[in-house]
Amino acid sequence: QNDDDLFSGIDLKSAVRPDEELTGMQAYPLPTVGYTADQQVGSQEKPRKRKRREKRNRREESQNNNSSSAPSVTFAGETSNMKLAYELGVNPSQPDKVMVLFHIRALRSTLSNFEFDITCPMDIQLVQPADTNPSLTIAPKTHESHRLLFQFQSFIQPQKFNGTISFDANGKQDELEFEVKLPCSAFVQPVDITEDEFMQLSSNLSSNRSKIRCNDARKGLAAIGDSLHVKVVSITDMAHLYGRSTKGHHVCFFVKNQKGGFAIELKCSDSTFGANLLSEVKSILKKVHQEE
Repeated sequence: QNDDDLFSGIDLKSAVRPDEELTGMQAYPLPTVGYTADQQVGSQEKPRKRKRREKRNRREESQNNNSSSAPSVTFAGETSNMKLAYELGVNPSQPDKVMVLFHIRALRSTLSNFEFDITCPMDIQLVQPADTNPSLTIAPKTHESHRLLFQFQSFIQPQKFNGTISFDANGKQDELEFEVKLPCSAFVQPVDITEDEFMQLSSNLSSNRSKIRCNDARKGLAAIGDSLHVKVVSITDMAHLYGRSTKGHHVCFFVKNQKGGFAIELKCSDSTFGANLLSEVKSILKKVHQEE
């Protein structure tokens, strides 16, 4: 294990589910992203039909690339003494709030006397009382995490805020300026839905379309599910994926694999929200294509 690996040893299994009772900061789970096929095959199903279904389930599991694991961690910066990253957590029971879980890793020195100085735009507020002076002492090559809760007016547009974390490193003062981005996808969660419900819902939603280059269809589809927090509804000649925002916006993806890339139609309850989500998909698939 690399001693400088910021993310090693982070255990996120204690995050609560969205349907659990709100109890302070602990009520904000980290997003559960992607899709894991869990359809059960009846014992009376014919062998040939069962084999086709099992093959399809294995394909869907492969396409989602084990995406039921912990959500992604965003690197925020580093000094010679520490590295900083963060994750975002939301809860539909309080749709106007987002939890930011900061991960702090000490490198060569023992870190203490932490202070967060947050600068928010007008439409984002740090929820009070806020513990901006956490009582943490972090030994070299170990990490600790700290949560702050923010309230916002709207997530239809992507947002961000800046901050500074100051601390002592073996008695010497150090600090790091950072930026936290709040993409629209952070407020989308995967939801179970039938194919019939999907088609009925999507028929009345605003549409955004795009053709995006991507040579690896499996990797590209997995990237959409992981990053946009949408779940596979069905895969035939076209993939259908669905998610719902914490404020109830329906997010329906129609993904058609064509030569050299995807033809994507995203239908959403809010056209601006949908357009911003599609912009995220373009950026994600551009990175996938560059890695090929």
